[in-house]
Amino acid sequence: MSRTHDIFLLVSMMFIIVGGVSSAYSHAQLDYWNSILHKTPIPASIQYFMNIDVKNPFIVTIDTNELSSGLLDPNLVANRKDIADCIFIRKPKRYRKKSYSKVIKEDDSSNNSVCKNILESIVNENVADFFLEMDLIDPRKAYMDLHLDRVAPMSGGFIPRSIANSIPISSQKFPDILKHFSVQPNSVAANMMRESIEDCETPSMENEKRYCATSLESMIDFAISSLETNDLKAISTRVLTKNSGSLRQRYSIISSEVLENIDSVVCHASSYPYALFLCHMIDNTKVYTVSLVGGDGIKIEATAICHEDTANWSPEHIAFKILNVKPGDDPICHFLPEDTIVWTPMV
Repeated sequence: MSRTHDIFLLVSMMFIIVGGVSSAYSHAQLDYWNSILHKTPIPASIQYFMNIDVKNPFIVTIDTNELSSGLLDPNLVANRKDIADCIFIRKPKRYRKKSYSKVIKEDDSSNNSVCKNILESIVNENVADFFLEMDLIDPRKAYMDLHLDRVAPMSGGFIPRSIANSIPISSQKFPDILKHFSVQPNSVAANMMRESIEDCETPSMENEKRYCATSLESMIDFAISSLETNDLKAISTRVLTKNSGSLRQRYSIISSEVLENIDSVVCHASSYPYALFLCHMIDNTKVYTVSLVGGDGIKIEATAICHEDTANWSPEHIAFKILNVKPGDDPICHFLPEDTIVWTPMV
């Protein structure tokens, strides 16, 4: 019996135990949070991942309503990370370099036809939610069609760091990972998990700190070490009044507030059987909190990120096509979905 199999067998048994004491672990999470971040309220996004049942995380389920409710046909792309690959003009992992956005030439990628269809849909309907910073500064005429739902249709809750550290996040061990999570190799869930692992293994860009957090404790530690303080604020997009309709609708901007001259760490939820977050800190960004009202009256306190320097972005970046601007012209912004967490120093 292999060492990897022994590790997974042990972890499986530990998960069964954790399932019986999940409430105890929630208390342990709260204790860690309060001991390190005693001044920081817990945002709804983190509470969501703390409250997901981890009784049997080896039964992988996908919110098919969430997956199929997007503007793009789920049969067109295996999962939403394919959209990100096309938006940011990324090559397959073996070709990637440390650049924010590389141009895919006609003979570079077998996914060109898929990307073409995806990009046409994105340009036509701005699924990526890009906009200019001036829209936040002077929002009087700003109406936006936004898609603020959680991005990761398959995501479990936080697990103890001791268990998370025992589970490999590795492409080389991917067959073993699928086997022990009882996931079929060619399934949508497997594709999501593979992309999440590859994102974790992608090298950092220039002027970027990058880390995959497999537990709440490790996310907190990365935010503290990156921002060099434990006096932190954690924020995320919040739905203040939930109507029966979809979050995908037209919104008007009521007000906005910039968190001036501060660094930030952004943690994006990945599709994985338990909570896995891709966290990074990129230079030359601003964080905004934005009050939105939807056409059906829904109220949202949204978080937006603005990239102040786009001079080194590829001219083929989809944001330039959507907004009809050129690299370096104007700061480009986008809203963050509910399951993304932004860490900033207290101000």
